[in-house]
Amino acid sequence: MREQWDNENAENSKVCIPSLPKNQLADQKSKKLHFIGLGHGGSNAVIHIYKQGVKARWTCISGFYSSYVPKEMAFINYQTRTGDSEMPYIENIALTDEMKQVFEADDYFIIITALGASVGTGLIKDTIDLLRTKNKDYLVICSLPFTNEGRLRNNNANEKKQQIDSLPNVYTFSLQSIWETEGEMNIRKSFARGDELFYEILKEKCPFL
Repeated sequence: MREQWDNENAENSKVCIPSLPKNQLADQKSKKLHFIGLGHGGSNAVIHIYKQGVKARWTCISGFYSSYVPKEMAFINYQTRTGDSEMPYIENIALTDEMKQVFEADDYFIIITALGASVGTGLIKDTIDLLRTKNKDYLVICSLPFTNEGRLRNNNANEKKQQIDSLPNVYTFSLQSIWETEGEMNIRKSFARGDELFYEILKEKCPFL
């Protein structure tokens, strides 16, 4: 299982932020930012952003919970595993009423998730559909897995990417780009660097942070 946090920052970063279209988002200074971490990977990235001192509301939706989740964050537990079995991949997961309630506020929602596993990948399409139906302001940032995370996880991620890539304000990047530009590193540093890359892309897309 992925380590929760790595206090060592990668040095001499050379990862290039993916080329994104010109900012299509209105300046949202007047709205409260609300970060939503979907799944384990998305929640870890949101916690990293929180530790940078960004002022916002925070919610994590995941099947994993630990004391490392700051007390300022709301946590919604969603389990897709039974007992000690592996967490199964579910292509589409419907939002629960508790999850839907999170999106009732007139906030600017920033959705962070790592595609390929279960909760985040399963919830992302229904989340985007709800935000669009309610005419909410939002930004979605998704990562694609490292190649060594396995063929199944990579296939799941790429299939979901195809479903959501054409939707407005949705951006994806590959974690593999870290190894391609900075060289291979251990898994703990690799995922910590991925969290940093989420934040770098966020700052590019939301200069008002």
